Amino acid sequence: MQFNFVKKGDAFFRPYIFAGVGFRNLSDPGSTQYVPPTCNEGTDLVIPAGLGLEFKIYKNLRLRYIAMFGYTNHDVRDRNNTENGNDYQLDQSIGLTLNIGPKIDTDGDGVADRKDKCPDTPAGALVDELGCIVDRDRDGFADNQDDCPDTDGDGIIDPKDKCPGEAGPVETQGCPDRDKDGILDKDDKCPDVFGITENKGCPEIKLETKQIFERALQGIQFETGKDIIRKSSFGILDEVVTVMNENPEYSLSVYGYTDNTGDDEMNMALSLKRADAVKKYLVNKGVPEGRIKEVKGFGETMPVATNDTPEGRTLNRRVEFKVVF
Repeated sequence: MQFNFVKKGDAFFRPYIFAGVGFRNLSDPGSTQYVPPTCNEGTDLVIPAGLGLEFKIYKNLRLRYIAMFGYTNHDVRDRNNTENGNDYQLDQSIGLTLNIGPKIDTDGDGVADRKDKCPDTPAGALVDELGCIVDRDRDGFADNQDDCPDTDGDGIIDPKDKCPGEAGPVETQGCPDRDKDGILDKDDKCPDVFGITENKGCPEIKLETKQIFERALQGIQFETGKDIIRKSSFGILDEVVTVMNENPEYSLSVYGYTDNTGDDEMNMALSLKRADAVKKYLVNKGVPEGRIKEVKGFGETMPVATNDTPEGRTLNRRVEFKVVF
């Protein structure tokens, strides 16, 4: 039988006392001319009692000390008669204990039974650190007993809250709009940047940016049949770098195109290499690679003009930038 003074299983210090009833058997190893008998053989009733101390070292690792006194119902087993009582013994031990078993969580709420003040919560219920169902709107009723719950704690009860899982103001019927652009976060592709409805909550692309990208369509030139960017194109590419630095919410897709001169497959490969060369230029100039979301080559498959004239073929050889959020 053991009595714990501290019930909390993960307490730093846990003292306890114990007592019990048992038996002890002593046997004589036999005497020789060199080794005399050491005890009188026999079985005795033993009443052990003692004190234990445990100190938490780390998580499931503990230092344990035990002192146990065992009192028997005979006096002569050790061949040492005394006038003050029967044989007894005192054992002391010190060591480490490690709990390697899984924690028991009967109701499956993530709180071990030894800590769980509400061990029978229904499956899927949101509980606090003590294993009891929370009262998120703090009205004195646990969520599972609340006829008018306010799950997100925004002051709007769930039946009237269009976004019961996220806190939001009354003006938007409980739905959040972090950037306050009038487009609810759940419908906003750019919930942290003020935007417009036409762009699904993302900001309107500036006219200057559109003009730079328009000039880039024909302003980026390559060596004939190669993916080497001509120096004359560096100026417009540096303007694109400036746009990206001034608009950290922007990301880019880079698309390459060719005219129909030459082999179809070669044109497809060349258009991709040229788009990739543009990406490398931007990255080398300091644009984070993660902001270049997509690089594709379309070869001659998407002309914007006729390929029957030199002017039309010039328009079809292009690099296109598309802002994405």
